[in-house]
Amino acid sequence: MALSTRALRKQEQIFDAAEQLFLRLGLRGATMAGLAKEAGVAKPTLYGYFPDKEAVFLGVLARFNARLEQAVTRCLQQDMSTSNRVSDALVEKSRMVHRLLQGSPHADELLAGKKKLYQDRSDQPDQWVVDLLVPVMRSEHGDRAAPLATLLVSCAHGLVDRAQSEDELEEGIRTVVTAVLAQDLS
Repeated sequence: MALSTRALRKQEQIFDAAEQLFLRLGLRGATMAGLAKEAGVAKPTLYGYFPDKEAVFLGVLARFNARLEQAVTRCLQQDMSTSNRVSDALVEKSRMVHRLLQGSPHADELLAGKKKLYQDRSDQPDQWVVDLLVPVMRSEHGDRAAPLATLLVSCAHGLVDRAQSEDELEEGIRTVVTAVLAQDLS
């Protein structure tokens, strides 16, 4: 059943509040009572939308992933070299994740919670990024596009975990993408 415009606004209000609460208290520290209070809704209203906090967390993740996918897609549609489009896409995705988690003492717990929630899926949590990169890379890299895209996404993840600043993150991703794609062409 589709939600009404009012219900969609209420759900967004809940997601906005939940995102901030999860960042501040972590997945374990957040409660449905705390989520309701943070969102300014009654507990029965919150339970009318979500059966438990894991469902709220999954909704917050889905919303954030939709934003990531839009940003990555925009970057990949630019009129520039394959290497620049791939770099821009991975930099933008990584920056968005870095900005969201920056300063949260619960970043590791939230990332672990994401992995736990997605553990029954047959694909990797970021397989969608690989799936978006492959068609862009295929014209230059042929059958190597999929393994190269997987490698680049993994490298970007490692850089997000280690970068001390967004500039360092961007420089690292651009260096890796340029080196890997140039090496594959030689």
